[in-house]
Amino acid sequence: MGPLARGWQWLGLTLVLVSAFGVTSHFVAYPAASATSAAPTVRVHVAGGSEVPARELSQALVSSAGFAESLWEARRWYPWYLVVLWIVALAWARAKPGRRRLAGGVLLATSLGLLAFEAAYLHAEYLPFLSGVAGQIEGVCAWLFVAAILLWRRRADRTLGAMEATIASQALLGFVHALTLPATMARGWMEQHDLARVGAAVWVNFPVAFWIGTAGLLLAALPAYLRPADSDSSRPPS
Repeated sequence: MGPLARGWQWLGLTLVLVSAFGVTSHFVAYPAASATSAAPTVRVHVAGGSEVPARELSQALVSSAGFAESLWEARRWYPWYLVVLWIVALAWARAKPGRRRLAGGVLLATSLGLLAFEAAYLHAEYLPFLSGVAGQIEGVCAWLFVAAILLWRRRADRTLGAMEATIASQALLGFVHALTLPATMARGWMEQHDLARVGAAVWVNFPVAFWIGTAGLLLAALPAYLRPADSDSSRPPS
């Protein structure tokens, strides 16, 4: 990627990192049931579980229950955890250009690990729209969509040195994953409440930090996909 595209990607990573220290979710509101008001009002109760990605990760690191188990419990925020790896890999490759392919290999191995992680995540969390065998097929298709995001590459990016493209694919998956969180919440309310009230409740439950981080994930991904077709992202930074 060129300097401009690389700068936009760094801006996206910075937004994700900063948002990790803010409240990205707190279930404090649900749609108002009143049928007499047309306004998209919500009912608010006392906050019962604010989630801050940086705090969730730090708690997993010191948990007596074990790091893997604790991290799995906080799995919803995994894109916010990955941003640390992305920044370290990019900084290391810039400081030691000769290690760029090694850093790219680590990132590619991370993508392969995410394939296994997403299989487990979808098995535990995914709620298919269809039932029975059709629902199982839907789940497999969802995983194949994940695989396509992680593994598809433009021709110039099919090398270990194309670190920015690997990061972009993981960030794009993180963006899609992030959107499923409010979407899943809204889906549980749609049958009993109108769209305006559902949207208002979801907006309250996912504060500004969540949307900043989600926008950052998209910004970290787009430069690798939107750059001119003849650019070579595997070229080391000048």
